Amino acid sequence: MNAQPINVSADDARKIAAGDKINLRRINVGRMQTIVPGMLLWVREPFYLPERFDGRAPLQASSADPRLDVRFVAHWTNRPTGYGAARAGRTLPKLFSRLVLRVALVEEQRLQDIDDAGARREGFGNRALFAKDWDRAQRNGFAKSGITAWRNNPSVTVLTFTAEHANIVASAEDATAARSHAAA
Repeated sequence: MNAQPINVSADDARKIAAGDKINLRRINVGRMQTIVPGMLLWVREPFYLPERFDGRAPLQASSADPRLDVRFVAHWTNRPTGYGAARAGRTLPKLFSRLVLRVALVEEQRLQDIDDAGARREGFGNRALFAKDWDRAQRNGFAKSGITAWRNNPSVTVLTFTAEHANIVASAEDATAARSHAAA
């Protein structure tokens, strides 16, 4: 089973990295319908590249310097000196990933079924704070229409996961080496 990318905001990446977020809720369409327990998801999050790579695609930067010092917006809310503008997480190459999610449980529910405990697993203090942030995220482009608004109570996929501070490319290489060693 190949690892799949999952886009997250800088705030969600910060919460995942800190261990404060163990659930993700997403509209139940497309790729979300193919996620199953045991699957690995590599996190694509907003990031900065050194200014020398301004105007170049992140894949070109990774080819030019595989050990490039990438900075993540989750931990650098102000652009670091010597770095270009923040890049969208969807453009983060696998080589620069730093978080891998191991899916433990996949459930479907209506968005408003979340309770305070579920909101805390999402990294929020309570259901009301989660609802407010959900609508803020929808307005900021995570959805193209109002049908995903809190008030419309859309169907969502709830992913429960454990997070690993690891690069997905290195994780895959380690897993391949372990299988080879076990087979020998």
